[in-house]
Amino acid sequence: MKNLIMSGTTLLCGIAIGASVGNIKTDEEKIILNETTTYIQDMKEWMYEDKYNGVIHEDYVDYYIEGLDTCEDLLIKLDSITN
Repeated sequence: MKNLIMSGTTLLCGIAIGASVGNIKTDEEKIILNETTTYIQDMKEWMYEDKYNGVIHEDYVDYYIEGLDTCEDLLIKLDSITN
């Protein structure tokens, strides 16, 4: 389960970064980067809710949130570099 969760996070992060390689030039690329960052923030909120409601064991939530935080930080860094 842990590997499956992280694979999804890695895929999401990879898609966003792959779509943003080089300078972000178009409005569409900026929208994609913004939507991806927002989606990651939503996923973190869902994980905290699932942890609170006992849907997912807290060890998995903490591990998943760590991956999402890393991905979000990379996207923010990429946005600051390309703008």
